[in-house]
Formats: sequence, structure tokens, C-alpha cells
Amino acid sequence: MQKGNLSIAIPCTVLEDCSDLRSKTQKLGQIARACAIFKVKQIIIYSFNKKLSERFSRDIELIKEILEYLNCPQYLRKLIYPKLPIFRYVGILPPLRTPNHPLVKEIANIKAESNREGAVLSSNDQGSEVEIGLEKPIYINIPNLPIKKRVILRLKKKNNILSGVLIEKVKIKEYWGYDVQIFKDSIRDFMKKFSKYQIIATSKKGSPIKKSDIKFFHALGEIKDILIIFGSPSLGLFEIFKKYGLNLENWANFVVNIAPQQ
Repeated sequence: MQKGNLSIAIPCTVLEDCSDLRSKTQKLGQIARACAIFKVKQIIIYSFNKKLSERFSRDIELIKEILEYLNCPQYLRKLIYPKLPIFRYVGILPPLRTPNHPLVKEIANIKAESNREGAVLSSNDQGSEVEIGLEKPIYINIPNLPIKKRVILRLKKKNNILSGVLIEKVKIKEYWGYDVQIFKDSIRDFMKKFSKYQIIATSKKGSPIKKSDIKFFHALGEIKDILIIFGSPSLGLFEIFKKYGLNLENWANFVVNIAPQQ
């Protein structure tokens, strides 16, 4: 039995109650941290229609950039990301503390067969040098990799000398952070695209969630891909769907109130 994946969908208007870059960054930090705690595999930023205002067009890119930045191991950020104004306040955010953000820096303390994310520093016909946040970069016998390409290595260790082989993210059993996807289309097309998921809509008009529900959703997540959809600060999902001629209950498998008496 293959375990399903947990995804969440947040609207491009999720930052509409934030007045400046600092408050936007702080809110996105809270979202990223919650996703790390609950092991969310995918964050989808959805829009209501194809035409976005200038503000929300900027915000949707800001959301993606900061969430991806936070998912990147700290030792790779300066290498991967240029200094941009949108990252001005990311330093105030706490780390995610996920397995892809290891704290060990000494080669002597690295365990064989552990996984570590890196970025290619140099590469030629013989092999590649990869930064993985240790005392020195690691050399792998894989030629002609693009510079700054992010890779995941499964580390080998012999006589305190490290080597590594490339491994795909899908083959890693432990939680390895989230991916971020933007969906710029109608709400109807968005729901059609993810129709094979078990869709849980959140709303203050939904059924109050109970401990038994949590157990049920946990069991469901063992066999199904789950998508949890959130509304915006000013419009709940019932209002959003009604605005575009849809009935939320016809599209979601469950509508729940995750914060009763809100």
C-alpha cells in the first residue's frame, strides 16, 4: 500500500491583510513552518481567474519565491539566491528544521547512507564538485552538471572520506520539504486538475473537526493524495466558489471547520 501525499492550496490573495513586506514575510514564514510540521509535500498557490490585479500578480510571485527560499537549506541560500529586495526580512524567520536542513557540519559526524542536498560548484568531463554544507565540498564522479544545479546526494563514507551518488527526491523515505506550484487559471479549472485528490475544503461554515475526523483523515492519507484548500482573509471558500458560479460542496469531498468558534 503506497502512502499518499499531503498538499495544500492557498489563494494568491493570502497576503491581502498584510500592509508591508515585513508582515508578508512573517506570514509566509508561519505557513512554511506549519507545512514543515505537518509534512506537506506540495504548496499550490491558486488564483480565482486568469486576470489578476497588479498587486496580486506581484504577491503570487513573492509567495512562491519566499516559500522556496525557506525550503532551501541555509548553507545553500547565498549560493542559489541573489540578493533581492523581496528577501530583506527572511533573516527574522525561524528555520524549518526538516531533514533536508541538516545541522551537522563536520565530516567526521556524517553517517554513511545519509542524504544531503547540494549545489554544483564546478563540473567537467571527469566529475563535479558539490557544496553540501560541510567543511569542504564533495567530489562526485558525475561529469558535466550545470553550475548551481541543486542535487540530492546519498553519501558514502570510507576511511572518513566522503563520496556520493545522485538520488531522486521521490526515492527518499524521510520528509524532504515541499514543492511550490503556481496555478494561474480559473477556480473551475483548478478543481478539475486536482479532481483525483481527496479534497478537504476549510470553512467556518463547515462541520467542526473532531478527534475522530483527524484519525479518519490520517488513515485516508495513507492511501490517497489529499489536498486541503484554504480561502482568503476576506473571502471564504463558499463565497469564492459562489462568486464564480460554483457550489463548493459539489467539488470538495469534505468541508470542515478547523477552528470552531472563530
